[in-house]
Amino acid sequence: MINSNSSLDEQAAWLDKILSDNKNNWTVVSFHHPVYSAGRERDDDETRNAFMPIFDKHDVDLVLTGHDHAYARSYKLKNGVKVADNESGTVYVVSVSGPKMYSVNSSNNDLMAKTGGNTQLFQVIKVDQEKLSFKAYTVTGQLFDTFELTKKAIKQN
Repeated sequence: MINSNSSLDEQAAWLDKILSDNKNNWTVVSFHHPVYSAGRERDDDETRNAFMPIFDKHDVDLVLTGHDHAYARSYKLKNGVKVADNESGTVYVVSVSGPKMYSVNSSNNDLMAKTGGNTQLFQVIKVDQEKLSFKAYTVTGQLFDTFELTKKAIKQN
């Protein structure tokens, strides 16, 4: 969990150091401002430029954000480009759970596997050694989006 409201360069250096020693099979990072916004007027180059190279360098699997009051889930990306399911890359999700909601109006739609506006959502994420399962539900419990990431388990000594 990092704070995307201030001191981005300091936090980026800290995150790079922390992830350099990361022995976990899965890495999930969460913060407020999205790397890829669901709203054209809310795109945040500063956050993207500070953290995305670190996510790519250290093979972060999933980035969870908010701020946009809409839903957008990217394809698996590396260096801002779609990659195959069997390649390393990061899935970026921005979501909204509260009553303040916006429509999706993004210049990043070509990078998005699923988008949705004006809908309150919550997510259920299950992780085991070889699979990360993500499900987004509407506030009434209807499945809205789902995806899985898989990788070989790392043997822990």
